[in-house]
Amino acid sequence: MSANEETDFTKFLFTFTKNILKFNNSIRWIGITDQDGNIINERDREGLKPFLTMDETHQWAIRTITRHKTRFNLESKVGKLTYLFRRYTRMSRCLIPINENYYLIFTMDFDQYDFDKIITEKIFNWLPAWYTVQDFNGYSKSTIELTLVLNLLLNGFIGPFVEEYYFRGYLLPRMAVWGNWAFVVNTILFSLYHFWQPYVYLTLIIALLPMIYLVWKTKDLRLAILTHSLLNIVGALLSFGLLMKK
Repeated sequence: MSANEETDFTKFLFTFTKNILKFNNSIRWIGITDQDGNIINERDREGLKPFLTMDETHQWAIRTITRHKTRFNLESKVGKLTYLFRRYTRMSRCLIPINENYYLIFTMDFDQYDFDKIITEKIFNWLPAWYTVQDFNGYSKSTIELTLVLNLLLNGFIGPFVEEYYFRGYLLPRMAVWGNWAFVVNTILFSLYHFWQPYVYLTLIIALLPMIYLVWKTKDLRLAILTHSLLNIVGALLSFGLLMKK
């Protein structure tokens, strides 16, 4: 690489990291490494105190790339890495391969409460305030107990019965047009039906696919109702126990 090409490349990296940092205020630090994990360009967000020193950041980058390279022998089976995301209690880290020679690494702030706030205030801001209550602060113990008992009855018994009769008893047999994908589409529709909980879509799909597949194959609705009720009852009892401890 000539001196002019190296200067142009340095300018490109400088502009690139600067633009990425502008993309979202939650990004704390961004760096580009070579294939050995050596940082060739990096930038911190102004005004933020870094969690790690410069040496610690550079050592972390080298270890991250080194670990990634140990998985190369598996690429023929699992495919190439698209990105790697790790979440810690104070921040998240992401690794994105640019090509065979360079990697993009950045750290982000992550606060679960902020995430929920974005969901409720930006996406479902049209729902009434009482619909998205996230805690029971300010409510009497008797009100909380009554709410949890009603939740156990409605969500543990009545809800699963009605939902399973509709989604698996009525809708699933009428989805034959989807062929062998009918139970998968049915699972996705059921997950989307929980529109106020977008953060559990993936969990619902993974958890319910085996059950819905068995119902689809056996045409026995009792399995779905029993499994659905048990899952909801366990969740309701755990909520009851956690909230009563406060």
